[in-house]
Amino acid sequence: TTLYEITPRDAVKDYLDDRATENVSQATLKSHGYRLQHFIEWAEQEGIENMNNLNGRNLQQFRRWRKNTGNLNNVTWHTQMTTFRVFINWCEDYQAVTPDLSHKVRVPELKRGEDKRDAFLGDEQAHAVIEYLTKYKYASVQHTVFYVMWRTGARVGGIHALDLNDYHPDEQVLEIRHRPESETPLKNGDNGERDVFLNGTTCDLLNDYIRDVRHEQCDEAGREPLFTTTHGRAHQSTLRDWIYRLTRPCTYGDCPHDRDPDDCEATERWGAASKCPSSVNPHMVRKGSITYWLNRDVPEEQIGQRANVQPDVLE
Repeated sequence: TTLYEITPRDAVKDYLDDRATENVSQATLKSHGYRLQHFIEWAEQEGIENMNNLNGRNLQQFRRWRKNTGNLNNVTWHTQMTTFRVFINWCEDYQAVTPDLSHKVRVPELKRGEDKRDAFLGDEQAHAVIEYLTKYKYASVQHTVFYVMWRTGARVGGIHALDLNDYHPDEQVLEIRHRPESETPLKNGDNGERDVFLNGTTCDLLNDYIRDVRHEQCDEAGREPLFTTTHGRAHQSTLRDWIYRLTRPCTYGDCPHDRDPDDCEATERWGAASKCPSSVNPHMVRKGSITYWLNRDVPEEQIGQRANVQPDVLE
């Protein structure tokens, strides 16, 4: 087979340009570009100027280098080496590397459940939950919390910290503020503070919740929480349990696990919803929301500011 000379940097560029002509999202392209930048860095560091010269030994050297220099856990290492193998396979078709070289890319195996942290709530499931809540539990505190989390990508701590006067209906803004002195700190402290702009539908829901459903409550610091129960500010554990309960498929549709809801361990008592294989925690709602907006090509800077997440995490 005739090979055509090309540098690692140009090969990655051509790969990304080629993938861009396919039905691939901008988020996927950016992720692949970010991961393959490490290969470019390694190749230039090793003095590899021609992809034709790559061999199995080089691939193993890069594999170990990426693991060690990045201090990667197995899930991230698996993801990055999978992308690298796809790239090398493309290079075979491009006649830039020797045939079947991609078979020598060793992707680390994952233990069962090890990739759970990379799971997130899909938009299809999220919209099914929202449709159910809109029809049967409109403007309930659970409906409002879930909808705001999905639209904003906020952490559960940020939702917990909201006060009634942090919502400005006329300006359509939520102010997320760090108040550690009264037990509602934000994960990133002062750096987590931001104003989140809302659309009209979200404001209509919040307005209806505040007017018709919200319990008038003050906490020990004299603050009026936005999301309340009959006992006061909705605690983070309560918010988590609501999300687990709402994302069980049997809540809004049919069970995909062939279980009878009447005797399922995930419905038998309050607080057991997390035992459902399909239910998710608030962090997975946040990740699903961020992924949803990335896939809709919303600018990363806008998503990062809105959800308080750094560019490297978005990548």
